[in-house]
Amino acid sequence: ARLLMTDVNTDVARGFAWAAALAGAGGAAPALTRLVLAAGGHGSGTEPDLKLASGVVHALAECEGAVDALRRLQQDVRSRSLLKQIGAALATAAARHGVTAAQLVERGVPGHGLSADGSRDWADGAWTVTVTVEDARTVRVTARDAGGRTRRGLPSGLAAAGEIKALVKEVRHTLSAERDRLEALFGVERSWPPGEWARLYRDHPVTGAVARALIWHDGAPFLPGDREPGGEVTLWHPARAPMEEIRAWRETVAERRLRQPFKQAYREVYALTPAEEHAASSGRFAARLVGHDRLYALAKQRGWQPAWLRHHGEPGEAWKELAEGAWRVRFGYELTGDAAYASTGQVRFDRRDGRQWRETPLAGVPPLVFSEAMRDVDLFVAGPALDGDRHARSAEAYELPASARVRRDALERILPGTAIAGRCTLTDRHLVVRGDLRTYKIHLGGAGVLMEPGDVPLSIAGARKPGGRIFLPFEEDGTLALILAKAFLLAADTGITDESARSLGSAPNQG
Repeated sequence: ARLLMTDVNTDVARGFAWAAALAGAGGAAPALTRLVLAAGGHGSGTEPDLKLASGVVHALAECEGAVDALRRLQQDVRSRSLLKQIGAALATAAARHGVTAAQLVERGVPGHGLSADGSRDWADGAWTVTVTVEDARTVRVTARDAGGRTRRGLPSGLAAAGEIKALVKEVRHTLSAERDRLEALFGVERSWPPGEWARLYRDHPVTGAVARALIWHDGAPFLPGDREPGGEVTLWHPARAPMEEIRAWRETVAERRLRQPFKQAYREVYALTPAEEHAASSGRFAARLVGHDRLYALAKQRGWQPAWLRHHGEPGEAWKELAEGAWRVRFGYELTGDAAYASTGQVRFDRRDGRQWRETPLAGVPPLVFSEAMRDVDLFVAGPALDGDRHARSAEAYELPASARVRRDALERILPGTAIAGRCTLTDRHLVVRGDLRTYKIHLGGAGVLMEPGDVPLSIAGARKPGGRIFLPFEEDGTLALILAKAFLLAADTGITDESARSLGSAPNQG
């Protein structure tokens, strides 16, 4: 490893960073962003220098383009102390503008020079190249020659190729950040005047690709393309809607083949149980065995700060700030004798009180904050866990989580249009698939498979998602895609030759 700066030169480096920022040096924000990452230990072969990184973060807040740079750093930085400094820098920048940090971020989302429809053209020799934000996850590059013929991707030899590739990379990064930011709004009580909402969300060349696939509310729920809002706009959340309205929107999403950037119409809702109404913490997901590395990876993916455990019995905690920093959720776990697994514990909530956190009984937690936090914890403990099939029997012992009930609702709408519809039956807990050799029960919570008769566990690895043949109304639930992949595989069980499907047996199906 090499040092980025010696100790005696760290203050000099901080001074150069501040000088560049305060002098308004051209290109300062990208350069300082790279310096933060290098000093934060993200540079190849570089030892962390958090004193330097912290100073550069606060200098960066003075630069033009600081909001986008700081937000990108929030996605890329792993150091907890440096993340706190980035949050403080955003708050300082927001205070100078008389707004909250969240308002500053939403007003500073870059448009990258795209037109209102999310596209930008280059005329380069015989080609016209177009970059288009097609939807909440896709940035497409197409090229058209003088004869009107089009092709995907960049032709060779374009003078602007480097510029176009850099733009595509930046737009994809912003699009990813906007998906995360808008999903985080589910835990926030926010509203926007119609004109401000249209400018910042519906009509923004990047954010609009996410916002237009979502349901909003102005006294009644609506999709942005259906009508103009008539009053203050909020993001629709099923926790605030009656079940009839939720079912109607799920039907609408299915009929229009509207692929939402994350679960909304099908979003799981978690409310306090009678026991939790008088409790300081929730144990509804406690005493579960989960893969330690999987738990750590999922927590990081969902924006939590998890602890990596190394010793048997060592307690740890993952935490995440919600509601724009007003609340914090903590989820406890400890390492078991088998270091590959962790045993889950209690979920607790803290309310911000100045610079301190105050633990708060569950009854004092806002319903949306509680629902969003418990949704994440459910994801950690109830996904395709512990080798999926290997622990299929253990999944039968637990109450079916809300995520599994949502999958069941989605499968009710998806399966009738598939080629295997006649071989599938949904029960409360399983998708039952009739093969030629056996009948199989795929658990709706963890996608584990049991064979009938006798509930014999079946291990399947490498089942492939059925490609573009099936419309899924949301992207992020890998378990739903896995259930469907296994269903297609097992419905044609006589054609399975892969050794990863073990103990299938050759007994004729009695089911």
